[in-house]
Amino acid sequence: MAGALTLFLRQLFGMALTAVSTILLARWLTVRDFGLYAQVAFWSYGAVALVLGDLGLGLSLVRSQDEPAPKVWAAATAVSAMLAIVALCTGVLTVLVTMQFFHTWNPAWVVGLTFALSARFSRIVPAASLLRRAAYGSIAKVELIESLVYFAVTLLLAASGWGATALIAGMTMKELVGAGALWTLIGGPRPRPGFNALGTLRPFVRTGLHYQATGILTTSTDAFQPLIIGSVLGPVPLGYVSWSYSLILIPILLLGSVDRVVVPTLAQVQTYPRLLAAWTETFIRMNGLIALPVGLVLLLCTRQVVSLVFAPRWLPTVELIQLFVPAIVAVTIFAPLINAFNALGRTEVALHLSAGWAVLTYTVGTLAVATGGIRGYGWFYVGLQVTYIYVVLRAARLLQVRWWRTAGPLAVGAGAASAAAWLSPMEVSWHGLAVRTTAMTLAFYSGYVASHPGQAVADFAKLRALIRNRSAAT
Repeated sequence: MAGALTLFLRQLFGMALTAVSTILLARWLTVRDFGLYAQVAFWSYGAVALVLGDLGLGLSLVRSQDEPAPKVWAAATAVSAMLAIVALCTGVLTVLVTMQFFHTWNPAWVVGLTFALSARFSRIVPAASLLRRAAYGSIAKVELIESLVYFAVTLLLAASGWGATALIAGMTMKELVGAGALWTLIGGPRPRPGFNALGTLRPFVRTGLHYQATGILTTSTDAFQPLIIGSVLGPVPLGYVSWSYSLILIPILLLGSVDRVVVPTLAQVQTYPRLLAAWTETFIRMNGLIALPVGLVLLLCTRQVVSLVFAPRWLPTVELIQLFVPAIVAVTIFAPLINAFNALGRTEVALHLSAGWAVLTYTVGTLAVATGGIRGYGWFYVGLQVTYIYVVLRAARLLQVRWWRTAGPLAVGAGAASAAAWLSPMEVSWHGLAVRTTAMTLAFYSGYVASHPGQAVADFAKLRALIRNRSAAT
């Protein structure tokens, strides 16, 4: 089935692969390997992406109500090519710096991630084109191919004792193959770089400037881990933080199947306030149904999950994982709100939030790491989620989201799951973990449906209409 359902099912398969890969890598790689990867990935991949980004072109091309002219696509292709070339040139300089100052790094790591970044920039145009055409089936194919390549390369090399090289090689091959697959599936005549048409991008770049600035601020905030934690505490504590963060990302990754649909759909109804609010509420509830059960298991069964599923050497991360769980709740609820603002062209909302995060992270966060180590960083991360109040206040005024109707069923489901966890066995055993997770999952969905049975039926009808024809939303 081509459509959003196909994307969801294939991303569900990708999430299963991610979970299995995370388990195996936790057993085959050391804490130091994860710390080294976090540092190398930032300096040779994240730092360049931080400075360049995609100039907001991807979002601007997707949310445009009118189909961009061929000259616009040609100009966007030219910008994409220039960014890819700049990434390669920057990689050469990074290799020279690496050989001079980072003697424990392998220059081949930097070279591989440089090609990965260049491939990432080259996919701006085909990705935007497929999203505009609602070609979710093609996007799902690309993501499935990427997942298979990444896990095959990473697990093979990790099992052979390659350490951090396994993670870097997997990332490199994933980006290269993914970019090639996107350009293959775009179909039709491919746009050629139109350097003489760069002026046609002015309105698109102007719209995407806030989005670009938001991306820069977000990436700079993510860079806090390798920059500050790695520098102050060393690669081993950084490895604990990096691994815990990757574990928390597993339920968030599945939300990508919904997020792919959010911006194109909301962009179509941006001139209909009631429909925009209704669809935003629906996407929030769908996110909750996907991610919250997993997040609750990670919060309430942390020690069982870490010691049984992964390895005892990761037990020092139990409290840190629990402190990261509120981020799952925040992304579940607030990502659709931010996407709704972006669809309306109100990209300054995400910009203001990202700016606040960056300032707080490098001031209060640095103090928390210096005084409390990784535990202090975890508690700081909990407090950081409070800043989403700003998004709530803006949404109440601009989007008119009805919060009880939106989050009420999810809150009831979470309460029911928590009660089930309290009544379930606590022993660290496979039987105890299976009973507890099953009881929590059933209680969550039962509480959700029981609290608003009519709403659950309406959500299913909306999603079915969305899958059949995205324009049915209007």
